Amino acid sequence: YRFLSLLAITVVLVYPKESSPCSVFNLDRGDVLRVGRNLDWYEGSFGRLSFEPATDDGYGYVFFSMDDHIWPQGGMNDQGLVLGMTATPFLEIVGNPDGADMDLDFWENLFRQCATIDDVLAYLALFDLSSQEDYFELGQMLFTDATGDSAIVEGDIIHRREGDHQFMTNFLISHPELGYHPCPRF
Repeated sequence: YRFLSLLAITVVLVYPKESSPCSVFNLDRGDVLRVGRNLDWYEGSFGRLSFEPATDDGYGYVFFSMDDHIWPQGGMNDQGLVLGMTATPFLEIVGNPDGADMDLDFWENLFRQCATIDDVLAYLALFDLSSQEDYFELGQMLFTDATGDSAIVEGDIIHRREGDHQFMTNFLISHPELGYHPCPRF
């Protein structure tokens, strides 16, 4: 944890222009689970927090987004499920032609219904993730649950965590040859 904190502070202080790419991480030391993220900042963009209380039908949650995006770039529900997203180079995904199309309730329903990584992966399997053109093809997600389990989702490629941490930024773990977007940490 100290190493990750020192690394983040060093990058921001020594390379301020290079510190803007999104980063998402988790670190599970057994007694403490830490998650963190940053969003790119663009001049003229404003962050937004959206809170939704728990209902009889599901969990409560908070979303983190920017004023010019329809869907969140991160969030957390009252079960401890955390999401962080990053932009990536285009990666064509196969999709699920038998799955449902994603609609505007996609993220709300995920956070109301899912508490674990297994729940998230089962939920995602119900949808054709290619139904929203250039959405899952241009980004990836790191989900972490309260138990410390986590997975990076690159469209239809899943990377389950091995070891005590997972980290991602603006390049694809499965296809680093595609390059950074716009991540100098590549």
